[in-house]
Amino acid sequence: MIRALEGVIQDFERDRLMASVVVGGVHHEVRIPAFASTWAEEMESLGEPVLVHVYEYATQRDITSQLVGFPSTHERDFFRKFVDVPKVGPSRAAQALEKPAVEIAKYIETGDEKALATLPGIGTRLSQTIIAQLQGKLDFLLSSEIEETGSRGYSPNDGLRSDAIEALLSLQFTMREATAKVDVAITEASTDLTLDELIRQVLGS
Repeated sequence: MIRALEGVIQDFERDRLMASVVVGGVHHEVRIPAFASTWAEEMESLGEPVLVHVYEYATQRDITSQLVGFPSTHERDFFRKFVDVPKVGPSRAAQALEKPAVEIAKYIETGDEKALATLPGIGTRLSQTIIAQLQGKLDFLLSSEIEETGSRGYSPNDGLRSDAIEALLSLQFTMREATAKVDVAITEASTDLTLDELIRQVLGS
């Protein structure tokens, strides 16, 4: 299963919310949720490789692999949980994400059924189900550190930052410790780092 594509975003179509992520000359068709449209356009204009975190799925009607792309692992992981809610599924979930994942997570955590029901394809009854299924399970997205990342906009380093934080969390660092150490390492780096180099620098500090 594909977890991420590191390549150049091309041919983004805002009306269809589809883009090509070109990796080694291969064009992968990736659906981009509406909330990430501006990010996709900015990355396309830069013309530089970017890490696109993807959710891969197929359906009984169409066994062809489908990809949904996200700027960060946290947004992809939110999408995974969203998809698992009964009667949501990947297609409806991608349609619903016209607002940032953090904002939708806030609706869920505060039990705001009315706000959640305004999202495309959701409605009142399904909003109640989503809240019942996911409320209290979205701390990874709602931490103050992640919200700060969302508020400052995206840059080509955001994918590397998110992956490094995720790696440190798996090593039993707290979110606050992981975020602080990764930000310091990126700031102090004199050159662009790979993920392995960044992790080694953090663990050696």
